Amino acid sequence: MYDNDMKKLDIAKGYVQKGWKVFPVHSIDAGKCTCGADPCRDIAKHPITSSGVKDATDDPEMLIKYFDGEYDIANIGLACGEPSGVWTLDIDGEEGLQTVREWEGIYGPLPVTVTAQTGAGIDHKHLYFLFDGRCINKKNAVKFAKGIDVRFTGGYVILPPSKHKSGGQYKWLVSPHCTTPPAPAPDWLLALIPDREKSPLGDKSKLIRPEPEPEPASKSIKIERATTLQDRCALYLQQTPPAISGEGGHGATFSVCCRIMELFGELSDEEIFTALQDWNQRCDPPWDDSSLRRKITEARKRVGGAHDTEAPEVAPESSPEVVSDGFPGLSEAAYHGLMGKILRTLEPVTEADPASILMTFLTAFGVIVGRGPHFVVEGTAHHANLFVVLVGQSSRGRKGISLGRVHELLKQVPLKHLSGISTGEGLIAEVRDDADDKKKAVIDKRRWIVEGEFARCLQVMKREGNTLSSILRDAWDTGNMYVLTKNTPLTATNAHIGITSHITQEELGVALGQNEMFNGFVNRFLWCFVRRSKFIPESDPVDLSPLQKEIASIVAKAKDIGRLKRSVEAAELWRQVYPVLGSEKCGVWDAVTSRAEAQVLRLSILYALLDGSAVIEITHLQAALAVWDYCDQSAKLSTGWCESSS
Repeated sequence: MYDNDMKKLDIAKGYVQKGWKVFPVHSIDAGKCTCGADPCRDIAKHPITSSGVKDATDDPEMLIKYFDGEYDIANIGLACGEPSGVWTLDIDGEEGLQTVREWEGIYGPLPVTVTAQTGAGIDHKHLYFLFDGRCINKKNAVKFAKGIDVRFTGGYVILPPSKHKSGGQYKWLVSPHCTTPPAPAPDWLLALIPDREKSPLGDKSKLIRPEPEPEPASKSIKIERATTLQDRCALYLQQTPPAISGEGGHGATFSVCCRIMELFGELSDEEIFTALQDWNQRCDPPWDDSSLRRKITEARKRVGGAHDTEAPEVAPESSPEVVSDGFPGLSEAAYHGLMGKILRTLEPVTEADPASILMTFLTAFGVIVGRGPHFVVEGTAHHANLFVVLVGQSSRGRKGISLGRVHELLKQVPLKHLSGISTGEGLIAEVRDDADDKKKAVIDKRRWIVEGEFARCLQVMKREGNTLSSILRDAWDTGNMYVLTKNTPLTATNAHIGITSHITQEELGVALGQNEMFNGFVNRFLWCFVRRSKFIPESDPVDLSPLQKEIASIVAKAKDIGRLKRSVEAAELWRQVYPVLGSEKCGVWDAVTSRAEAQVLRLSILYALLDGSAVIEITHLQAALAVWDYCDQSAKLSTGWCESSS
């Protein structure tokens, strides 16, 4: 790996050690291209050497000439294709991301592979795939599909940490220096990319004039040739890859059913079932009839019957960054507004994981604002209270550091918190209604529970007769809790409970039983993988008083907010992501994360309240989706819960 303080020569040598060939490219300095031309037509992207990509090398002596001394400022170009053994899929902004989502909706997800974010921003990415025998005849193509370029032999891309003309920096999301190698491209992706053709003289390096570029895959399916809607559906399914056991079969099948509903929703469930028969026989193994019908029924619930020709899309900001060791990272969208200001202030001076600070603060803030702010879904009010589990790889995961920082931030805001819980009765007693003359009702029913040993809590729930699991579920759902004791029934109404809990991966594997996984207990929690972000032997002090004042002001404003609503733009995005959030995953991972829609709703409420807004704007929903994606991947990675499929 590298850091930005390393010399460019050393960084280039690191790439050569991976088997890549590189060459120097002009960079940007003081807002201008280092070539000196003003204006420059290709700022920070054109080669310094006379032969450009043909000068790419792995020779140590040439690397010194290319990147040492005055050329330390140079950008690093990678010769794609045969010279380096990798080719690149260039996703250019939202248009390109939408094209990829359409492809994945039809053919299945792309594999995890080496990935860079270009200096143009978070929605501009380079995906590096293995250059193998299937790629030899593929040609470099610009915009062969909407927002998509590809670079094979003869083409090049710019490598991190080079500078973009915008001033931004290329950076790795999945680094080639980690254990994730460039993945082989799926056959369906290579089939979409144009082939090069031999010239009449047989010179493979020269191409004849190309035919018009093909449409993106989702547009090239000739379903209009069929005479009936059911025939069109069947023709579409002929071009749809089957679901394969061990390769996400559950999710793939559900996605296919949802896509059918979007494109051919006017068909009845029975007609769709009939159309799926040939496709199902190609699945390995095929679904039995009852399971397939259940998938169709669930897809109808998620999508409805509207004939929608656009695939559900998720805003690019919602996709979690993946850091070099394969674990998720918070994407930029999660840094929206006041939350972003808090994280950027603390990140340089704390060892705490930014995700740990974010989740701890959101939980505490959600308790502080109380039950006034709410969003109604089908007659049920959702409030701003969250249940969170911070999962560390070990006891050194530094899960608890964030707690101290959040307490500092909330210094001007009163909040009562409990250190741990063991019984449902004890929790109800903290926020009880009138019991008798000796036990008056509690007026302030806001409680932030900080459970430093969540494993102990899970063990307690396994005891016969313990009511904690059911009481906590009620606390998350409605805030109305009760339990019948031998003497007096305990009740609490309109309680507002938030939970921040800590556990290690080792403890989680031992303590969490099957009952909690499938009875709806764990899916009320957001699971967040956290690690020590850095080593700081002596942390410099930081003045948090401006943030403390701003938080106190926002809290006062947010408390007065009642029912929230979505803006038109946010409502449209919600319509698009709703079926994606509700789609099935594999194995226990699905049970643990199956309350995605409600969790994202609550997160979007919190981001709106942090802006002092009674309207959930699209930026609030995008931030919520970013946090959910982080938690969703954390649930999968930190627990190993994805172990079964079709």
